[in-house]
Amino acid sequence: MFANPFLPIITAFYQLSAMKQLIVIVAVVLATASCKKKETVPLPSGKNTFSCQIAGKAFTPHLDPILLTSRQPLRAYRTGTQGGFVLQAQDALNVLEIYLAATQGSGTYPVGYVRGPIPYAPNPDSYAGYTQYRGPQSGDDPYNPPAPTRYYTDGSNTGTVTFTRLDTVARIAGGTFEYTAREMTTGQTVRIKNGTFDVKF
Repeated sequence: MFANPFLPIITAFYQLSAMKQLIVIVAVVLATASCKKKETVPLPSGKNTFSCQIAGKAFTPHLDPILLTSRQPLRAYRTGTQGGFVLQAQDALNVLEIYLAATQGSGTYPVGYVRGPIPYAPNPDSYAGYTQYRGPQSGDDPYNPPAPTRYYTDGSNTGTVTFTRLDTVARIAGGTFEYTAREMTTGQTVRIKNGTFDVKF
């Protein structure tokens, strides 16, 4: 029969006075609470950060400044009368957009089907999209650049946006997202995953 390795500790504990036993118990409880407190994930604070993977490649929004323009690589704003929320991020060749028709604080919201032939049709459902531009190549007409490839969520290609914070007073939103979007003509899909955001709106 194996000896209990904790037996000496248990025996020593019961030999302590009641007051010392209480001190030991309080110390253990405080140490446990301290460890749990350190593991707490901080709430979003409006740092205006955004990142994700597009088809397995890391993406963060960035646009080089252009004189006399106000281009923004990252935008977030409320829209509509039902608490709609829009999140847009872009660089020179990629644009990501998420539109939620209605939000009511922290929680998980689906993105998927769109009513109408285009995302900006009247009264669209919540959706997410990705637009990919092709970089300039030899022989391109600089006055007639190639059309971008546009992908959108639909009834079969869906995703979610999870707000860990959606504060309409401080105007701060943050959380995670992932979705699959489809190009309407070819049926090709693209996977957007590991998305995180922490924005002011």
